Order: sequence, then structure tokens, then C-alpha cells
Amino acid sequence: MKFTEHIKRVLVVTAHRTFAKEGIKELANKAEKIADDVGVDCDAGKQIYRSNPAASSLTKYFKRFLYLPYLDSIRASLEQFSKENTPAFSLSALHPFQMRSISLKQFKTNLNSFEEFYNLNGIQSKEEL
Repeated sequence: MKFTEHIKRVLVVTAHRTFAKEGIKELANKAEKIADDVGVDCDAGKQIYRSNPAASSLTKYFKRFLYLPYLDSIRASLEQFSKENTPAFSLSALHPFQMRSISLKQFKTNLNSFEEFYNLNGIQSKEEL
């Protein structure tokens, strides 16, 4: 995966977080349809053994305690890769399967960034091996 594709994923997750109200409604509608298709009742009785967090509806509960924390967690994980970590992120380019799909010029560019990032002296002279 290229670094730019990774950044696009971060932006998509951020957009999902921004429009969480619409996203949770869509998920709730899909869940209700699936429940109807398989004949499952989604209504639950009152919890008596422990208190539930306050929420006026099932949709608000899932949004507040599942959907938003999940999106925040994904976004935080994806944002760990910043521009300065591009060489580390693109180490997968040294896998033989990936090397077959890139040009020699791109391979040399990757080697330069790896050499600088990891402070590897002389890796360029070993590229011909």
C-alpha cells in the first residue's frame, strides 16, 4: 500500500467521524433489516444488575459508546503514520512480490529514503546484488 492511499483512508475515517449522525442511522437501519430478515426482536428489557449509561435511544447509545470511540480508535491508529514515517511505512516495497511491480527508478528512490531514515551507509552499493 502506498503512503498516499494510507492518508486517503485516514481522511475517509475522519469524514465518517464528522458525519457520525448519518452513519449511525444507516448502520441502525441495516441492523434492523437484518434482524427482521432472520426474525430477531431487537428490543431489550430494563437492565437491573448494573446501570446503563444515559441515552434516550438505542441509536444514541451505540453512537456515543460504540461508533464514535471505534472511529476515534481507528483514526488514531492510522494517524500514527505521518510524513516522517514514510520510509518505515514503505518497507513493504522491499518484499520480493512488491519489488516485481515497481520500476528500478522507484526502487532506487526507496533505497535512498531507507538509507537516510535508518542511517544505513552503503546500501546503494549493494542494490545490484
